[in-house]
Amino acid sequence: MKKLLSIVLSAGLAVSMLATPALALTATPETGTALSQSAGMPEGFTPGPLTEEEQAYDRVSPYDEEDAARLEISLWSEEGDASVFAAPTDYNKANADQVYKFLCTELGMNSAQAVGVMGNIYGESRFNPTACNENDTGGTISYGLCQWNSVRYDSLRSWCAANGKDYTTVDGQLWYLKYELEQTSEKTVLTKTDENGLGFGKAPNTADGAWQAGYYWARYFERGASRYWPQRAEMAKEFWSIYGDPSQDAPSTHEDATSFVTRLYQICLDREPDSKGLSDWVSQLTSGVSTGSQVAYGFVFSNEFKGKNFCNEDYVKQLYRAFLGREADSSGLANWVTQLETGTTREAVFNGFAQSDEFKKLCTEAGVSVGSPIAIPQYGTVPTGSCSVCGAEDGVTAFVTRLYEICLDRKPDSSGLKNWTNQLWSHANSGRDVAFGFIFSDEFQGKNYDNATYVEYLYKAFLGRGSDPTGKANWTNQLAQGVSREQVFEGFVGSDEFTKICQSYGIVRG
Repeated sequence: MKKLLSIVLSAGLAVSMLATPALALTATPETGTALSQSAGMPEGFTPGPLTEEEQAYDRVSPYDEEDAARLEISLWSEEGDASVFAAPTDYNKANADQVYKFLCTELGMNSAQAVGVMGNIYGESRFNPTACNENDTGGTISYGLCQWNSVRYDSLRSWCAANGKDYTTVDGQLWYLKYELEQTSEKTVLTKTDENGLGFGKAPNTADGAWQAGYYWARYFERGASRYWPQRAEMAKEFWSIYGDPSQDAPSTHEDATSFVTRLYQICLDREPDSKGLSDWVSQLTSGVSTGSQVAYGFVFSNEFKGKNFCNEDYVKQLYRAFLGREADSSGLANWVTQLETGTTREAVFNGFAQSDEFKKLCTEAGVSVGSPIAIPQYGTVPTGSCSVCGAEDGVTAFVTRLYEICLDRKPDSSGLKNWTNQLWSHANSGRDVAFGFIFSDEFQGKNYDNATYVEYLYKAFLGRGSDPTGKANWTNQLAQGVSREQVFEGFVGSDEFTKICQSYGIVRG
């Protein structure tokens, strides 16, 4: 017969509930040995031995002892080989719902993996985003859903501040968790396995898989005292009774991921995938190591893609095909090209497509997590040669060629052109300094141009256009009033128009 037991917890409250077989929570395994079999541990589940580092973990959540007491209440079935888990109720259900949805949709976890994380969050904070333990290990503060501690707590606050998120909210902390799992060393929790080949990312979408996910999340992400890992696993299994959905399997199947990656090869690289490359990319998607955005970034900013030297217009057209699955509409194309020509980097435009609703829909259909925006570099990626589609000259080459033709009245020699462009692309020299070398060269100065002609040449050399009447009159008047040609030169260097041109070329303005 099943027995209903009543016990008194440390808080002094009588609790009556169905409970599980007693857990092996008190004995800490020795280094190099596996945890002893705990009641509730899936049959045949044998975790690998602990490392010396894991053996030394001693961090304990304020809730761990309370949960241990609750879970030690025993209930055996008539056969003595089954247990009934009482789902926890003392937590914020709305917050838990939000966490579960986020883990499945944004991080691509299956249902068992999601509740594995939730069993740990329950043990850390009861889903309270402002839970604060001011006396954690070493006297440090632990905060939030996952009780981020020490430098990770500092990182939570700084990342949220830099990304427009509130670190005290569930939303802010979930997006930070996503950042940790995609862009920091914490991402190894998704793929790391022990000596027996078991890990969080290997957890099947079953109740036993929830136990496995909870155990390895505690082991590899929370890294608390090992005697409480099975306890977190039991809590995960209890959450399975609330959220578990066997149909919510790992979002990215091998077939879905293969189609997703093949499409990127065909559109971005204009070829069929090689077997090794395809296998590697598909593996990254199906294992959760990389998101859809990260894989797409690997193609769009690969040497093979960059070697095509797409002009701004053809670059945008390729993004429409790769990310939205369609040709560009005229207004959208014009908008993106204008942004590129006025200083927006190709990486920023990439983010605009990668975070679009249309790309998210493609990722959802393929069972792939979209992922976070990529980091924007100080100087964006730019073409370094003529466009392979239309033959248009790249911006830096066009800039140096202009300086030769306008200032020296001749075509550039190949070695000189190569030298100047390489200096600009490598940021060894600035647009200002290169232009200065031409404008104040003996060859240019020897032409003895009058003020009006000098100003006209500055417009053409710096801005790639003729002067406007008002602007030209302003500069020539300044020269007539005693302003030096060097000062006017610096005025063109510091103009918004030249600044944006340099940004669009990916070069230092100076």
